[in-house]
Amino acid sequence: SHTGDNNSASVTQSGDDNFGVAFQGVGISDDYETLILDTFEEIFGEEIDADALAFLSPFAGLTGTSNADGNTSDIEQSGDDNLALVFQGLNSDAEDNLSDVLQSGNENTALVDQNQDVEGNDSFITQSGDNNLATVIQLSDDNTSTITQSGDDNTANVLQEDDEENSATINQSGEDNTASILQTGANNTADITQSGDENSAVNVTQEGDDNSAEIDQTGDNNVIGQVDGMLQRGDDNSADLTQSGDDNIFSSVTQIGNNNKIVGNQYGDENI
Repeated sequence: SHTGDNNSASVTQSGDDNFGVAFQGVGISDDYETLILDTFEEIFGEEIDADALAFLSPFAGLTGTSNADGNTSDIEQSGDDNLALVFQGLNSDAEDNLSDVLQSGNENTALVDQNQDVEGNDSFITQSGDNNLATVIQLSDDNTSTITQSGDDNTANVLQEDDEENSATINQSGEDNTASILQTGANNTADITQSGDENSAVNVTQEGDDNSAEIDQTGDNNVIGQVDGMLQRGDDNSADLTQSGDDNIFSSVTQIGNNNKIVGNQYGDENI
């Protein structure tokens, strides 16, 4: 059953072959995964893509009962062949969460999970490039995630859980870049900018409180966290990493403790 109030969902489509769905604490007899998969196949005559299928797997067998209140979802699709799925408060009492998805490019996928008993989260996804993937999962309170993809073939993932008031920002204007941020502490800030091509900043993890990480990759084929990712386990740590050359590697970046500071710059090529 659905007893929540003041939820708002808007879907605007001016392009072709777009698929946008927002669930806000709705009550249904079929499980959410089956409903979406069957609906997508019925409309388009094909199965949904693998990334969306993996995102939907936790909702298999889940039917609706909720007291979700005050959630807002806005989806605008003016490009073609875009997919947007937003979940707010399924089988939970999620409150006052905001999801905004703008897809003006083509063949983009945006996946947003503001589920469980969470409140006050904001997710902003803008995809003006083509064939990008953005996934945001917010399982704690008062977090903010902003993903902007104006390049093509980029992947951005944000997971915010366990604690609250974290901020994650990923800007991808280059092509074939990958970035992922995991925040399980409180009051952490992570900012990744990828304006070059084929760069990777994976497993940027903040487990403590009041940490900051800023990553700027303007060259090509650079890697941060090739071995163990980037880890801040402690409080009040800061890391500022810049790669403006090509084929550079920060194999692992680890801050365990408090009040540590790292500044790393790779301006040439093939630095390790």
